[in-house]
Amino acid sequence: MKDTTIGLIGLMWHDDTKKKTEKLKIQEAMVYYHEKYKLVTKRIRININSNLDITDTDFEGILIEKVRDVLPNQYWLLPDTT
Repeated sequence: MKDTTIGLIGLMWHDDTKKKTEKLKIQEAMVYYHEKYKLVTKRIRININSNLDITDTDFEGILIEKVRDVLPNQYWLLPDTT
């Protein structure tokens, strides 16, 4: 299931598909975010208990933060404010 919400604080992406890796879910969210809103994300917040390696070179240039206020299977994409 995919669900999205956007506002001034970014995009909250929910994807609980069990057959996808977290990395793929984030990549799909980034593509959607860019195509739909013509914005680039430079910061993504994920659940603190995520197994994703936040130093993954596929996400080079993007700050990935593990936080408590994002539920499992949700990814908070924040706009580039520069």
